[in-house]
Amino acid sequence: MNKQNLILLLSLFGIISISFSQSINGFSNVWNNTYSTSNGILARAIIDNGSLVISGSTWPSWPSGTTDQMITKVSSSGNLVFQTVRAPGADHDGFRSVCVLNNGNYAFFGQENAEGTQYFDGFFTVFNTSGVEVSHNFFSITGSSSGDDMKKLPNGNLVFTGNHGGGLNFVALTDQEFNQINYQTFPVGQWNLAQIAVDSANSIIYAIGSEPSSTVLQIKKYDYSLNLLGSYTISNTEAMGNYDTAIFNNQLLLCGYKEIGGARYGTISKLDSNGNIIDSYTSTTVSEFTSITTFGNEIIVSKSNLSSSNYSISNELLVYLGNGIIGNTFLLNNGAPFVVSDLVLDQNSLYITGAQGTGASVGIPAVQKVSIQLCNSLITLQPTNQTTSVSNNVQFIITSSDLESTYQWQTDIGLGFQNLSNAGQFSGVNSSQLTISNTTLNNNNQLFRCVNYSNSCVNYSDIVSLTVNDLGNTCSILLINTGLLSFNPPTYTNTITIYPN
Repeated sequence: MNKQNLILLLSLFGIISISFSQSINGFSNVWNNTYSTSNGILARAIIDNGSLVISGSTWPSWPSGTTDQMITKVSSSGNLVFQTVRAPGADHDGFRSVCVLNNGNYAFFGQENAEGTQYFDGFFTVFNTSGVEVSHNFFSITGSSSGDDMKKLPNGNLVFTGNHGGGLNFVALTDQEFNQINYQTFPVGQWNLAQIAVDSANSIIYAIGSEPSSTVLQIKKYDYSLNLLGSYTISNTEAMGNYDTAIFNNQLLLCGYKEIGGARYGTISKLDSNGNIIDSYTSTTVSEFTSITTFGNEIIVSKSNLSSSNYSISNELLVYLGNGIIGNTFLLNNGAPFVVSDLVLDQNSLYITGAQGTGASVGIPAVQKVSIQLCNSLITLQPTNQTTSVSNNVQFIITSSDLESTYQWQTDIGLGFQNLSNAGQFSGVNSSQLTISNTTLNNNNQLFRCVNYSNSCVNYSDIVSLTVNDLGNTCSILLINTGLLSFNPPTYTNTITIYPN
């Protein structure tokens, strides 16, 4: 009987407590298909009943002529369920995002040339699950607009963002009948990039705007009624842009690029709810990070490696572990260029949408499906919450079935989990037992966890807290009243404090 089977057997009889902590051990290709003979792109997508529903556009007369709106539905095995091209007849038409309405229909959002009163208009179309158009309309707003991103809120309303024209981005809120509830704009500059992230745990909407020649990235924070809660910026000495966003443990994730010496380098940023950057990573090679998602405690990003002219030369998946650490990597499309638009998870499968080709927006519309390979490192003992008093020592303990594994203890003091080092109060930060010495009230309610590294697997322990009671800070009050025997004697009251008790 091997060690893993023995541990499982012992756990069945309650002899030891056991926990499986899964992490990404790698990726393997399942299939890689194209879905059009024309140039174009497959943009953001969703999973609906096991199938992938994808927004996009096609350019049948490339490199001249007009682009058309396109929707695509693909089964989990890669078979085309339907593909519908909507050709209004003007130029620059396309869909960029999709969601499922409460009635089961699909809403697609993007742009259409001169549908309303302006040159471009943020445009949406509703299709049924067979790809047949049900309805369409547009936002009649001042300025030349386009649609970039759309999300469905937990309350059923829809939130949209895109370019408003005149250097502005818009954020629009509607019900599921597309009746406008609220509408806001904010300045970004020239023709802009725009994304939406929804923190459903805290009922927060984030709108992100950037512009390829600007040195400032704009972030707006709204409630579900689109009331502004905060405004944040990220600055760089040269131009920067953002391509995608996600929510991770109530934190905002961004991915894109910043220019250094005129070249682009992929960037990942993690922000807390107050807009503070609590973690960031910049690639050491010329590149862009084009899409981002999360899997358990890990972050997956797509990286486009660039030539000096900013054309894609290869694309890959990276697992970002935080604190500037890159985990597993996986080369996409057998190393040929495949610029990624979206990463869509369905349990342990990951769908990658985009375009095969060197450009960021024009190629052969394609999807690659990969399987996420997991490793189960057996944590045989999880750390537990600890309670102590001021000036005491306390320990957190973890054990793993892999005797060769290594450890890194982390703490969260409101800025996300950060690595601890052997200094001050802390010792054993790279062992199975963390010691906090001479506890103070500053340690009260402090959070800890351990990262367990086993071969190429990264496993996170339970999050535990330290409670520090102020038991020694108790005083007794002794009142001594003294009176003097004289005419109209004054009364003196003396208070003596005795410390400690």
